[in-house]
Amino acid sequence: MKNYIIQSILSGVSTTLFACGASAQTNNAPPAQPPIANRPVVIAPTAPPERANLPPRPERPTAPGQPPPAQEVKDLVRDFQSARQAFLKQQQDLQRQLKTATDEQRSLIREQLKENLQQWLEQQKAQIQELREQAKDIKNNVPALRDVIDAGGGEGRGR
Repeated sequence: MKNYIIQSILSGVSTTLFACGASAQTNNAPPAQPPIANRPVVIAPTAPPERANLPPRPERPTAPGQPPPAQEVKDLVRDFQSARQAFLKQQQDLQRQLKTATDEQRSLIREQLKENLQQWLEQQKAQIQELREQAKDIKNNVPALRDVIDAGGGEGRGR
């Protein structure tokens, strides 16, 4: 019995030493020269988000029975889209700066991000309030709509 225990211990130790010795003999050092001389470095091009390589999006067809949108509406939509893109680009730039900044710079960038978000929320609240006032003006100026609007009160959103 004693011989069996000693043999199993010696077998385990020898197996462990053999495995360690084999791993120590491998050459993990990087080669002195790359395997292919003068290998070109290829970097995949990235397309900018403005769809520079793609054709412009076609105009959306008008719905039958509805007039096409006025040029003022198109201008407003275009202005909104450009302001949106500028805001998103600014936020992305701040996020990139946040990754490489020091602790003091990070706190300043975080404050700026919070301030931008707060300004956006305030603008949203002001816009909603303005739309509510416009709806009240329309309701008061067009008596035929007042009955329709009042009849629909309380409906929608599960009310």
